[in-house]
Amino acid sequence: MVLRPYQYYAAEAIQRRARESDGNGYVWHTTGSGKTLTSFKAAQLLLDLDEVDKVVFVVDRNNLDYQTTKEFNHFQKDSVDGTGDTQQLVAQLNDPNRDFLVTTIQKLNHAVLRPRYLSRIEHLRESKVVFIFDECHRTQFGVTHKRISDHFTQAQLFGFTGTPILKENASRNAGEADDARPLRAPAAYLRDYGRNSGCERAAVQRGIRWPLPRA
Repeated sequence: MVLRPYQYYAAEAIQRRARESDGNGYVWHTTGSGKTLTSFKAAQLLLDLDEVDKVVFVVDRNNLDYQTTKEFNHFQKDSVDGTGDTQQLVAQLNDPNRDFLVTTIQKLNHAVLRPRYLSRIEHLRESKVVFIFDECHRTQFGVTHKRISDHFTQAQLFGFTGTPILKENASRNAGEADDARPLRAPAAYLRDYGRNSGCERAAVQRGIRWPLPRA
């Protein structure tokens, strides 16, 4: 497994953020930059930290659940477990021998919404679970985001996106209305590999408005 420099720096920036703070953050890498491999390496580095109990990689479509699990296990055999349904997700969250999971935002939402699942993961409320969201601009706002954050009170949330929601392009639709979107507080802008630059830019300190509430 060989990473390009910008992939290594992004993965390392996520681990450093988790090691040195409890804040959230995101990586702005454009389409075709190898976000899947970068996120896999980030998960590996996060699991090297003693304080991290689990890493959950979250996608927003069922076909991506299977596809991402397959790709991750291609990078390293049997490194990650997929989740066929919410029942399986809850079982794997409860399994101390499973520390790296792939699931969908829909299954995760069901797990923290429905009482029959919620009661089974109550003990994880104070656990250090790190969530990595693929295409996070599509899922990290509104009620679903709040449910996840409210249940996993010690979680850290990281995201990968090619089109981040910034102050200047935030819309006022139902998903991003003032009472639904946590856009008011900055999250760390960890790394950038953008179309305009054509190379990795070391903008690691700048904070911007983005749908993750805890800076």
